[in-house]
Amino acid sequence: MSARAGQLLLVNYHYIRGPGEFSVRDPGEVRFAGIHPMLPAEFAAQVRMLADQFHMASPAEARAFVEGDADALPGPSVALTFDDGLAEHARVAADVLEPAGIRGWFFVPSKPAVERRALAVHKVHWLRATLGPKFPAAFDALLPPIWRRGGDAKGEAAARRIYPYDSGADAVLKYRINFTLPQGVVDRVASELLAVGGIDEAQFCARTYLDSAALRRLNKAGHVVGAHGHSHTAFSRLSGEDLDRDVNANRAFLRDLTGTDPYWVSYPYGRDWAVPEDAEGFCRRFGFGAGITLATGWNRPGQSRFRLLRINTNEVNEIAAAA
Repeated sequence: MSARAGQLLLVNYHYIRGPGEFSVRDPGEVRFAGIHPMLPAEFAAQVRMLADQFHMASPAEARAFVEGDADALPGPSVALTFDDGLAEHARVAADVLEPAGIRGWFFVPSKPAVERRALAVHKVHWLRATLGPKFPAAFDALLPPIWRRGGDAKGEAAARRIYPYDSGADAVLKYRINFTLPQGVVDRVASELLAVGGIDEAQFCARTYLDSAALRRLNKAGHVVGAHGHSHTAFSRLSGEDLDRDVNANRAFLRDLTGTDPYWVSYPYGRDWAVPEDAEGFCRRFGFGAGITLATGWNRPGQSRFRLLRINTNEVNEIAAAA
């Protein structure tokens, strides 16, 4: 191993939208508590900053590095990842990454394309954007009585730990939706609220997610199109046949798009609670070569490729300085 053996920083993005692009009805709505979209100009500036300071890893270089070739990277290197298969990611690739010779990792849930049903997480985000402070009461009103709000000091403490960038109330709301409530219940209630607002879910999908043609274009252009589960349910919350159905449906969709089985998987939600306890066993079971978490830090030689570290965009300045 040379003295300049590389290290790899994975940076994660979700929403990259301009004013008026969040709501499908009101062009004045974009910024609101708890969601944290990034403006396209901010994204482009951050990519330029990273490219000026670090080597931007290609998919082939990154794969060789995580498989054990410490010299596959010329030094501290960065790879950009994009979760959830959002429609704006096509513009991100065409307008920012490709002109700079950069290729990204795009992790795609298959439910929107296969079923024409949106992921619960994005329905909730959109509802929070459009209903604002009315959302918690409207959401609770449609829940079965057993799942309606109640005090939980332990849950509130966990919420503040898991969502440090949100206010206390927003953190607790996100914790209830992502941890406490059954995901089937969240999905059903969110769909009912969309219907109450006159929003057709298939049209919502068409506006929110990359379609198959866009995904094929990304793959043909040399970007990674990787796995992110069928329904975006945390893999740790699935078991047995439910886990098999979710992961295999996603793999089959991606195989049809790209012609090969996906090598990379991004664990939905990415935190320790969401990642399978035996991450290596999970990846080997489903044929993945590398798994990406949201545990923060640089990836260094010798680290497990089944629990790769990754940071969010708002952590870039601090973590990049620690290279």
